[in-house]
Amino acid sequence: MKLKRWMLCLSAAALLILADQLIKRWVAGQKAAWLAQGGSPRIEGFIGLTYVENRGAAFGMLDTVWFARWFFVALAAVASAGILWALVRNIFHSAPSDWAVALILGGAVGNGIDRAVAGYVVDYIEVLFVRFAIFNLADICVVCGGVLLIISTLITGLPEDKSDAVDADSPA
Repeated sequence: MKLKRWMLCLSAAALLILADQLIKRWVAGQKAAWLAQGGSPRIEGFIGLTYVENRGAAFGMLDTVWFARWFFVALAAVASAGILWALVRNIFHSAPSDWAVALILGGAVGNGIDRAVAGYVVDYIEVLFVRFAIFNLADICVVCGGVLLIISTLITGLPEDKSDAVDADSPA
């Protein structure tokens, strides 16, 4: 039985979701130990692990808005449904586009689970050589998937809408 490309993409997204959730649970479990030791693991001047509960969007935006939690849960659900539809319907021209949306799906669902269950997203990767947001694997998946989708679309073009296409050989 030959697996369809969308099945492989969904499997990859599921593995990313699992990895994201496991890492977040591990980081949350280490929080007390890091406090007792006086700090979290770091490669000085480069990267460190820092436990943060992000109740907003990127850089904590909208963290004080009362509807932010459910807005982001709904946004993740709608985006995930759209991505699933696009994968199953084979909307994109190329495998890189399918893999890009699989990355986005994995990240959206990973962070969506956190928001729905806990009300916040666990962030833990801190870049130390520049002042930047603290982020997680799901965020990396969304950003890398978005960049890959843009590049793939620029190279292969947008999906064609075949519903209104007129066959050149048929009488009009």
